[in-house]
Amino acid sequence: MKMLKVYEDDGSWYRMFIDDKVEYVNPINYFKEISFISSFYRMQDLLADKLKDYPEKIKNEVFYKKLIEDWEAHFVKITEEELDKDFLELLSSKKKNDQLRLLKGKFFNRNSLLKLIFQSFSEFRYTFSRYTSEKLPGNLKQSQLPIIIELNEDQETVTFIGETSLTEGELKNVINHRKKIVANFLDRGNEWHCFYLTYKALAGKESWNSGTPHYHYISDKFGISREKLVEGIKEGKMPSSPIHIGLKNYRDSSEE
Repeated sequence: MKMLKVYEDDGSWYRMFIDDKVEYVNPINYFKEISFISSFYRMQDLLADKLKDYPEKIKNEVFYKKLIEDWEAHFVKITEEELDKDFLELLSSKKKNDQLRLLKGKFFNRNSLLKLIFQSFSEFRYTFSRYTSEKLPGNLKQSQLPIIIELNEDQETVTFIGETSLTEGELKNVINHRKKIVANFLDRGNEWHCFYLTYKALAGKESWNSGTPHYHYISDKFGISREKLVEGIKEGKMPSSPIHIGLKNYRDSSEE
């Protein structure tokens, strides 16, 4: 995971964490490490002045105790999330038709997918992988973009942080027309399940269920190899899937 320190025009700053490619890991340990890293830097930023006169050993003990508390609270929140039992049955399914039946009309709550990822490892020994890709409109390159771009609530103006030669209209076009894919894989031997989303789907710009944000699903039972699917993700292409898993209250939640 990469960490960036982002400075705003008024001199204030904050930290931004970016995931690298993740392959075949224990998901509980992976997300625990992310929690530790982000919590450590957050506490360091908040408490550095207050603890500056304390010995390093004392500071580390305070930090570590807080890291554990934050992770345990987050872990409990995930494990207490509601998860339809059909998602767990999915992990043992052997036929595409069974998968179509099990996932018909299903929705994820905020932490449901993460709970499924954790349970897939602890109960079924599936490892976790994540791949992402982003294709920009036209001939734009990543180096031309500022660090952060955000479309404001009026859906017309743009807020950005960092340097760019692009106009506000061009930045808005990037947000509206970039192709971003985030694909989560669960692997066990030759068996795999992939839950993927696009930013277009999150923005409600796909027609499914009147623009409801959603994940797509595909697996080894769909007649495509994992290698070909990952190659397609890197190129910004995904095969169509008849399975959509809606996201409940996605736009109403500010949690990560």
